[in-house]
Amino acid sequence: MKKIISLLIAMLLVVGCYAAKQETSKVADATIHDDSKGIITTVYGDGKDLISTVYQDSKDIAANLYPEVKSAIIAIAKALGVAAEHLYTVLVKKYVVEGLVQAIPFIVGLVLLIIGWVKTEKFVKTHEQIRWQILYPIILACAGIVCLCCVNYNTMFMGLINPEFGAINYILDFTKEMIK
Repeated sequence: MKKIISLLIAMLLVVGCYAAKQETSKVADATIHDDSKGIITTVYGDGKDLISTVYQDSKDIAANLYPEVKSAIIAIAKALGVAAEHLYTVLVKKYVVEGLVQAIPFIVGLVLLIIGWVKTEKFVKTHEQIRWQILYPIILACAGIVCLCCVNYNTMFMGLINPEFGAINYILDFTKEMIK
């Protein structure tokens, strides 16, 4: 009987502590909510100001660089003896070709990796013991990983998705060299 009474008293103490904890946590939740709301409002306002400042600055820089870029294109075209429009299209094609050159080992590496992975899984499912025949698919997968590591993803994506950016970048670099 003493054990049952002790158990009931312990349960009442635990329930009382839990109820008191919930009342104080409601106050804490309201405070946390208000603090979080203030933080989010501040971050949103600061981010909005930052974006507008960066946009305005980049707009001013582009307006200032346009004459220099134009003169650089004309200078490159004169040095090569071609029209400026033709020079720009040639540069764009150059970056497309560079993207394709990087895409070839990417595709080969991806195919080798997939074939090696599938053959390794098939071998593991059909054989209970690992034998020397598993080396072939593992070597294929490793060769695929090596091919994927050799790809310059920046050049590949720039050449395939946005070659104009590469051409403009080249012109800007030439402009910097011309100014020196």
